[in-house]
Amino acid sequence: MQVIDPEELAEYVPANHLNMVSRRLIGREMGATKLNVVLAVMHPGGFAPRHSHENSEHCHYVLTGELTITTAQGARTLGAGMIEWIPPGEEHEVRNNGAEDVRYIGITAPPSP
Repeated sequence: MQVIDPEELAEYVPANHLNMVSRRLIGREMGATKLNVVLAVMHPGGFAPRHSHENSEHCHYVLTGELTITTAQGARTLGAGMIEWIPPGEEHEVRNNGAEDVRYIGITAPPSP
């Protein structure tokens, strides 16, 4: 077992994600092979352009603020306490259209390359 204090983890900016920072809570660095969990803060105007995780399931659990997820099915805004699931290969875009930071947990299983 490992206990993680997010405040002790280094921040990083995920590739192709703009105006946000993340902290990897669970991932390959600690030996996890089937799960990746990040704590993300997306600032107003921040976004991840349309992309997919070809071999991974993906979800976002919103802690604070509002996060807009757009797929081929349309756009949906998630508020605090809401979660969505994206199957492998489904293209999606993630945006903070609001005036406040959005804090969310992102989970990918298995981790994307």
